[in-house]
Amino acid sequence: MSRFGRRALGVGVGIVLFGVVAARRLRSGGAEDAEARTTDTDDPTVLVADPPASALAYRVVNPAVSALLRSPVHGLVSDSLGLITFTGRKTGKRFTTPVGYHELDDGRTLILTHSPWWENLRGGRPVTLRVRGEDREAVATPRTDPDAVADDLRALVEHVGAGNLRRLGLDYEGEGLPSRAALRDVAEKTVILEVDFEVGTTEPDTETA
Repeated sequence: MSRFGRRALGVGVGIVLFGVVAARRLRSGGAEDAEARTTDTDDPTVLVADPPASALAYRVVNPAVSALLRSPVHGLVSDSLGLITFTGRKTGKRFTTPVGYHELDDGRTLILTHSPWWENLRGGRPVTLRVRGEDREAVATPRTDPDAVADDLRALVEHVGAGNLRRLGLDYEGEGLPSRAALRDVAEKTVILEVDFEVGTTEPDTETA
């Protein structure tokens, strides 16, 4: 292998490793205990967690995670991380950003976000969601009503387990599942996207949001 080839390989491996670390931090926030207790508790309060990285860091993290999810080794993280591609309402441009997705036992696929990009999808808009290395066409509909969001949060909490709420961008140190009342408080700062898949795949040219 030439010197240039070895250098390119080294850079590629470095990007993959960086993407794995960043993706796992985004996905779990350091919590990996999948065993969830099922006893409800009202305390302590559930809060929206601070982002695991600064806004500046995301300029590096998001492209690295996107590259990882489009690579042959996407399986390292693509069981719960994907790429959502959508059209900006004002600019008409296509944007792509990494998201955590959750496939619930009732057949629904939900995406939770605390970032403003969801506003491009008000009323339900076509998106492409890259899941496990496959681009799938879908319609993503934001749910913003706090009561509806609280119900979805409850389903998501049961899905990931009380020890893994950082995967939902939430801070919680209780021993059991947080009560719906506690989730209702944080629901006012949370948006849930419900994803309805359609038949077909595509790979559009995009910019990274």
